[in-house]
Amino acid sequence: MHDRARHADEIERSTLAFRRFLGLRPTDTVEIAAFGGRHKIQVAYVRSVEEHLRLLIAAEGQPEMVGSYQVFNLIHEGLYARIGENRWVPGAPRTSDCELTELRAVYIDFDAKRPRGISATDAEKQRVRDVASECKAHLAEVFGAPDALGLGDSGNGYALFVALEPIAPSRETTAKVQRFLKAISSRFTRPGVEIDPAVCNPSRLCPAFGTLKRKGVDCQERPWRTTSFRCAETITRVPLAAF
Repeated sequence: MHDRARHADEIERSTLAFRRFLGLRPTDTVEIAAFGGRHKIQVAYVRSVEEHLRLLIAAEGQPEMVGSYQVFNLIHEGLYARIGENRWVPGAPRTSDCELTELRAVYIDFDAKRPRGISATDAEKQRVRDVASECKAHLAEVFGAPDALGLGDSGNGYALFVALEPIAPSRETTAKVQRFLKAISSRFTRPGVEIDPAVCNPSRLCPAFGTLKRKGVDCQERPWRTTSFRCAETITRVPLAAF
């Protein structure tokens, strides 16, 4: 059983940290998405921290929910007007790459290699943590800025983010991010650990940190887990030219 009060606290703690890491302002529009339940996907647009938290907590209360996610790069400020804001809309269209205005982070996704539709074991997840930690130490040295890196626990793996100096997305920036992710994948892929170089597109979703990942059946060997995100209080942003 998951403690709802502690769960809500983690949603607040991780969401506030992630917003700070991305440099989001109170007027910036954020897309969040929830998968599972009666509707396969629900989409919402939020601007305020309060509504961001409220909708994530509301999605967690749906018993068939598999997981909640968000776009981590900056989307067009007016997109909330497409479906309204501060409410979940089943089947609403997601943000496309051409509707992004700024890149705010590079996302490195470390996952436990396992069959689809099930959670990772503790041992599988620990292998991923070891690799993600090794990669984090390497990038801190490469960029000379440990506080440019944020680490997310994605439930069944880990997510490493590099804070970017804001830059407009383009084919060239996407290609540069993809080359970087392929190099990281080549260097750090290990038995039982996958690094997905396909998460390079600007509108890519990442976990809405603090929410619960519910892959398969919640059992002792392969349990559902609460996600989380941690970063420094003050963030250094890295120019994409440094990649």
